Amino acid sequence: MNKRIPDYLLTIETNLKQLAFVTVFSFVFIFVYTPFEPSTWFHANDSTMQFVYSSVVILGAVAILVAARLFLNFIGKTRHFTILQYCFWLAGEVVLIAFAYTIFNELVLNDPRAFPEVLQRSFMFISLIMIIPYLVSYLYFALKDKDDKVRELLEQQEQLLLKQKLMQMAPPMQKDTAESMESESETSAPALTDWDNEVIHFTDDKGSLKLSIKQDYVCYIVSADNYVNIFYQNKGKMAHCMVRTTMKNLEDMLEPRGFSRCHRSYLVNTKKVKIVRKERDGFYIDLDMDGIGDIPVSKTYADKMLKAISVN
Repeated sequence: MNKRIPDYLLTIETNLKQLAFVTVFSFVFIFVYTPFEPSTWFHANDSTMQFVYSSVVILGAVAILVAARLFLNFIGKTRHFTILQYCFWLAGEVVLIAFAYTIFNELVLNDPRAFPEVLQRSFMFISLIMIIPYLVSYLYFALKDKDDKVRELLEQQEQLLLKQKLMQMAPPMQKDTAESMESESETSAPALTDWDNEVIHFTDDKGSLKLSIKQDYVCYIVSADNYVNIFYQNKGKMAHCMVRTTMKNLEDMLEPRGFSRCHRSYLVNTKKVKIVRKERDGFYIDLDMDGIGDIPVSKTYADKMLKAISVN
């Protein structure tokens, strides 16, 4: 119990999802499950008023939980919570909601029952209502965190294997070249090798390596929302790889290598451009490989594209 709670329990995303689930569950549970129906909560016979009172109480409880979680996140930035402390915090939320409900019942509804009796009953009901969504949500977040860690580990292993394959594919250096590079590294920072110039390493927005490929095999890139689709030649056929990154990031990285933006959604390897032709609705590019459809050239990038082609 003295173990530190996982960091994901204090994130805003986790708390928002948990509070949303608690809210929906409370509405369903109170109005569906007979022992918790509104008539047992409120001293009122009218079903409409029971629904209104229940809604007010649930929304008020959610407001208390939101404030408590914001305060918890604020404190969590400066100190570490143990599992036992976190459980006490959750119990405190239940007690606070029970007191708020009891005061509402006494002042607004004029409940004839004694204050301790209403408080005891509300504490029992609220505890039973909240423990189920709490346990379900914690199990969900724990499993999700475990899956994320496993996926991250697999990606790291794939990245390591890919780097090892790339090292095996690299041409061996002659002895005199290796000795020359070794002596130069002692006095200055190493310069880029031909291998670095030929190979493009595509990483996602988290910096994880997704694709390493020689520049000559890359044909064009298409953006799709927060992803890009990289089209390249593989064994004489067109293949593609989807990477989560922005077209702007790739444009900044690839323009010095001879790539050019021809459209808001397209980035092409200008060395692969075979024909630029004009149609009624604008300019289009044909690449030097069969099976690739027309690639549009927008007016915004037309001049820039033509200059890039003339250079290459």
